[in-house]
Amino acid sequence: MLCNSDIFVYKYVFDRIGVIDYKIINDLDLASSLVNIDNIVIFNWTSSINYAYLNNEQIVVNPYNTNIINSLNKKYILLIGDAPISKNIKIPIYEYEYHDDVIFNVLKKES
Repeated sequence: MLCNSDIFVYKYVFDRIGVIDYKIINDLDLASSLVNIDNIVIFNWTSSINYAYLNNEQIVVNPYNTNIINSLNKKYILLIGDAPISKNIKIPIYEYEYHDDVIFNVLKKES
């Protein structure tokens, strides 16, 4: 998740490098296409770590908590971000394939 000052900086930089037609999306935007009944998505950004899961057909996003994540009855976790997380998670974890380039993989061109 980007704070307001980060968003300002990114928009300024994107404008200067000619990609201002790109939209910065947040964790909820990403979660809406990734979360399903079987998984948890953890957004492990350097600035904050949140997790998202489906609860009664609604996406819930909360601050990271290993104990709560372990208590959820989910089959696997999708990890998206650039920061390490606890090794104490008991659910299988799958990392984003291009995690080193994650900032550029979450940019979406506006139509």
